Amino acid sequence: MGIDEQNRGVIVMMNDARMSFRLVPGPGKDKVTFEFATGARTARRDIFAVTRGAAGQLSLEGRMFQNDYVIRLRRADEAKMRLRERGFHWISEQPFNR
Repeated sequence: MGIDEQNRGVIVMMNDARMSFRLVPGPGKDKVTFEFATGARTARRDIFAVTRGAAGQLSLEGRMFQNDYVIRLRRADEAKMRLRERGFHWISEQPFNR
């Protein structure tokens, strides 16, 4: 699971299926709502309780798609991400192979 600065994210399932969502604060102080688009104007909403752990860690607990989940998140160091680490180049003289 990844979440960007606009509170949008994606969940990659074990069968490589991807589910896009929007994360909305509330209802309440320690809760968040996952909104999954299911049609043109409808959205599926699932509410999770938020627990803050050590610095940069969150735990989300709730029910989604008739199953109980505990999701543990840790903040990634943006400085160590590949694009920031090697810099952006419009034209690469040599290919960059991971």
